[in-house]
This record gives sequence, structure tokens and C-alpha cells, in this order.
Amino acid sequence: MLVMEHQTGRMQYEAAELNILKNEYEKLWKEIDRLVNQEMTTEEVFYYAAFIHHAMVNIHPFGDGNGRIARLLEKWFLAEKCSRTIGPGNQGIPAHEKVRPARTPEGV
Repeated sequence: MLVMEHQTGRMQYEAAELNILKNEYEKLWKEIDRLVNQEMTTEEVFYYAAFIHHAMVNIHPFGDGNGRIARLLEKWFLAEKCSRTIGPGNQGIPAHEKVRPARTPEGV
């Protein structure tokens, strides 16, 4: 698939060819499964979230919405990894217990 520039008509991006698309897509999901179950530092979590986003956009498996899906997948990975604990030295406190609202409604 070719992605064209709307104003100039020039090619912006050429996605993976159909004959390798399925294989690349399956490899990405196997890698994501491995990464989700791997212990990693906060820096590694953000690195691999960006890696997943980039890999999905490079594979470009859909006719439309690849960027939206890549961003969603990146955010899902961050939420999945950061919901357990955030960063080293946090004594295993789940992330949702660390986040407090900036303001609370009156009477609460």
C-alpha cells in the first residue's frame, strides 16, 4: 500500500507488501505478548511503548486508521505495564494508589 501526500500527490510511505504483511503482523503480536510479561524499568516501558507504536505504523496493516491504532496500542501497553507499579523503588505500590485527584468535591 502506498500513502500519498494529499497536496502534492507524492508518495509519503510504502507499507509492507501483502506477501509479508501477515507474517510481520503476527511477529509484532508475539513480541508484544513477550514484552507485556517481561519485567522492565520505567525507561524500558516507555522505550518499548514507542517501539510498538513505530512497528505498527511501519507494518501499516490497515487501509485507514493505522496511526490511531498505533497510538491506542502504545497507550494500552503503557497502561498495562504502569498499572502494576511505576518505576523502581516504589515498594510495589500499584499506580492507581499513587494517583490522587488534585481537588475533591466539597463535602468529600
